[in-house]
Amino acid sequence: MRLRFFLLLLLLPLCGPVFGQAAPPAPDDLVVTAEIVGYSKWAYAGKKYDMLHAKMVVRNTTNHPREISMMSCDWPESWVASGARGFFEPTYQPSCDKNTPAIVTIPAGEAVVFKCPLFGINAYAGNPEDLNGVISFKLGFIDLTSQDVWDGFYGIPQKERIQAKIQKARAVYWSNVITNKIDINAVEKLLGDDRYLSYSLAWNGK
Repeated sequence: MRLRFFLLLLLLPLCGPVFGQAAPPAPDDLVVTAEIVGYSKWAYAGKKYDMLHAKMVVRNTTNHPREISMMSCDWPESWVASGARGFFEPTYQPSCDKNTPAIVTIPAGEAVVFKCPLFGINAYAGNPEDLNGVISFKLGFIDLTSQDVWDGFYGIPQKERIQAKIQKARAVYWSNVITNKIDINAVEKLLGDDRYLSYSLAWNGK
């Protein structure tokens, strides 16, 4: 029941218009790339869906360490998606213990890799007639200070919360454009723990 409730909340912004203004252009010290890397089976409202999964890479392009701040469990709050239908949250953390602000140090030339199911982008349904239209979008990392992450943006409606974070951010680092129109047979079927959210430091560019 909780999953259904959150999915409904996440899908609502897809129906709304573009609102607010984007943050100013981000500096080039971080570069974000995104791609669809797999799918997993999910049940919702009595139907089975193939849920798409994305990999987002935040790379430090400087010659010195670069810190980013986010919540240790609820790090999806640091990500936003943007497309023709406006801003929306692409995913969420379904459960979390000891959720606290965390600082991740990215060594020079290295990256942090995030993986998550795209709950806000219901791309492939069990029945072909239920497929939604093509959605093209970018994923953005919201670069907040540790204090702003600590203060949080809770108790604010979703649209206002997204806009408040973007306005407060030092920058929003946007990825390349990706789309839900992919060959489902060309990506990996994810099972077990691979279906859930994760992030980790990547070394040697991987």
